Formats: sequence, C-alpha cells, structure tokens
Amino acid sequence: MSMQPYQPNSIEQQKQQVRKDARTTAIALGVTAVSLPIALFAAEAMIVVVIVAAIVAIYNGNKVRKAISGKPDQKRELY
Repeated sequence: MSMQPYQPNSIEQQKQQVRKDARTTAIALGVTAVSLPIALFAAEAMIVVVIVAAIVAIYNGNKVRKAISGKPDQKRELY
C-alpha cells in the first residue's frame, strides 16, 4: 500500500466553500446593517438642510424685493 498525500474529497471541498461563503455573507450583511441607517440619517439631514435653505432664500428674496420697490415697511399698530 503506497502512501499518498491527503486529498480532500469533493464533499469536504464543498463544506469548506460553504464556510467561506457564509463568512463573506455575514460580513456583507453586517456592513449593510450598519451602513443603511447611517445613509438614511444622512439623507434625512440633507432634506432638512434643503428645506431650511429654501426658507432662508425666500425670506431674503422678500427683503430684497421690498428694498427694490422702495416702499417702507408697513408696521401695523395694535390698538
């Protein structure tokens, strides 16, 4: 009986491949689970910034329009 080096059979190779794939899948799921909430928070923050910027632009635009028209601010007196 001759001594041959150990060669894993195909079932053993499949098991090793499944272990590698499982590790890769776990890492991918972990990265997704961590990055998704961060991305959603960043998108929400950008929406808030855009809304505030629009409000400021409208407010400043109204001030400029009043200044160009030359009309004084009409302050109402409350009786």
